[in-house]
Amino acid sequence: MKKNLLSLLMTVLVAVSFTSCSDDTEKELSAEVGLVGTWTLQSADVMINDVSLDEFVKELAALLGVPESQLAGEFDMTEGFSSGSRIEFRDNGTYIFTEAGDDTPESGLWTATEKTVTISDANGDDPMTLDVKSLTSSKAQFYMMEEESEDDMTMKIEITLNLTK
Repeated sequence: MKKNLLSLLMTVLVAVSFTSCSDDTEKELSAEVGLVGTWTLQSADVMINDVSLDEFVKELAALLGVPESQLAGEFDMTEGFSSGSRIEFRDNGTYIFTEAGDDTPESGLWTATEKTVTISDANGDDPMTLDVKSLTSSKAQFYMMEEESEDDMTMKIEITLNLTK
């Protein structure tokens, strides 16, 4: 009886050991290789001056003595970053972007290096470069940061886009 129980425990232990050794991580790809295909935006994380967008609006409203709802529209950064928006990167260097809830796609050009992707309108104007934080065959995370200065005030805006294929 003890021998059968010991054999059963050893079998379970070995089975668990082998299943826990499986490689669930996907291989990182360069943007030049792994970008082609259709990607869906799952979420966009916006930080302003190192705090979340919601926290920034709350702090600014308190500072100015106005309701948060009054400022929320001024800091609407959801245009183009709506969950469910799709972008198709084609292997000929063009892309088609469709914002969630809008049936009018936009198209343009894209180029990539190992760790960046640059998108621009169809004429190559208004380029926007995104850093590739992570890129596998099914998930991508892009990052961009801008600093805007006016007089003696600087605002740092960081956006992280989380996409799936």
